[in-house]
Amino acid sequence: MRITGMKKRKEVALAMQRAKKMFIPLFIACLLMGIMVLCGCSAPPEESAPEPSKEIPGNEQDEITGETTEEENGSESGEEEKESVEEVESSLMLTYLGQSAFLLENDVSLLMDPYQPNCGTYGKIDLSVDIVTVTHEHSDHNYAQGGGENAVVLRGLTAAGDWQEVDYELEDFHIYTVENTYHGRNLGKNSIFVVETPHLRLAHLGDLGHTLDEKALTEIGDVDILIIPVGGYYTLSPQEALEVIAQLSP
Repeated sequence: MRITGMKKRKEVALAMQRAKKMFIPLFIACLLMGIMVLCGCSAPPEESAPEPSKEIPGNEQDEITGETTEEENGSESGEEEKESVEEVESSLMLTYLGQSAFLLENDVSLLMDPYQPNCGTYGKIDLSVDIVTVTHEHSDHNYAQGGGENAVVLRGLTAAGDWQEVDYELEDFHIYTVENTYHGRNLGKNSIFVVETPHLRLAHLGDLGHTLDEKALTEIGDVDILIIPVGGYYTLSPQEALEVIAQLSP
């Protein structure tokens, strides 16, 4: 009985010694892992292989660069042109003075069909302009003195009352007449003045008293601004005025 008990104690002691030997390395390994976690250490990520760069042949690269440059230049050129057009258009001014008189101003100033000082209750026209146009020789249309002594006077009718062809240019203004038109009630001859600028065309019909024929429409051309008389005796009736507006479609 004693021998058996001693053997068991020895076996237990040996087992405990083996356990201690196994425990110590395991404890050390766990301790090291804990230290690594606390220090934030981790295995380095796998590096992905860089994608091979795609080279563009020299000619193709030049073409791409050239196209981009042309687009940029075109855009800049378009913006500059737009700004230039806006500046010109914004500086063109049309002023109504009364009766059939209008003042058109840009770099050039144009007075159209100025009336005599005793015409109605309108104020006296006393300006200094570059050009005066007179569609016919009635006192409410032919006061050329209102444009100043240095103005070039363009008359659509001669002193004898016949049509007079006008084709005149000054800087950006091109001014010409359209003949073969009359007042209302056959009260005499009338001329039409057309004024062309780089960005619009204006037609002053004077004392027109009838609708326009094909020849006159062709000579006038596309109109942006139409100055048209309405009265029904010396000039167009309201209905006739509507017809002329439809003919020219300003």
